Amino acid sequence: MVKRINRQRHSRAVKQIIDGVVFDSGMEADRYRELVLLEEAGQIVNLVCHPRFDLIVGGFWVGHITLDFGYHDIAGCVVEDVKGRVFRDFPLRRNLFKACYPDIKFLVVKRDKVIEVKLKTKEEKEKARRKYEIVRRTKEEGRKVRR
Repeated sequence: MVKRINRQRHSRAVKQIIDGVVFDSGMEADRYRELVLLEEAGQIVNLVCHPRFDLIVGGFWVGHITLDFGYHDIAGCVVEDVKGRVFRDFPLRRNLFKACYPDIKFLVVKRDKVIEVKLKTKEEKEKARRKYEIVRRTKEEGRKVRR
């Protein structure tokens, strides 16, 4: 049974209730239906909705993150977060989660795409920054030449 809860939110998403579980959006509810089918087919096991993880850095509790889904597949433990829009604190929480739980596969589901989150090393981040700078400078030089 699907029940809709109408409430004005900053993302304009409409909460839904399926099987007694409250989902923050229709997209999240749709992903739940997909995961239930995968669980029934035997491709995943131990599907959990809204698992909560404590974020502990250097022995100090710095907060928690509640994700949308958690389950086990062939690769091991997997967690998913369904995002229509990324709000300002999500990248920090995502990176903290990956730093605290490097063995857990973290997937971000955006509309029809599933993206695996991986932390970049310092060298990878510097390489990406240099590449971005080269592209930016090339675009600026191209604008100057055309004028």
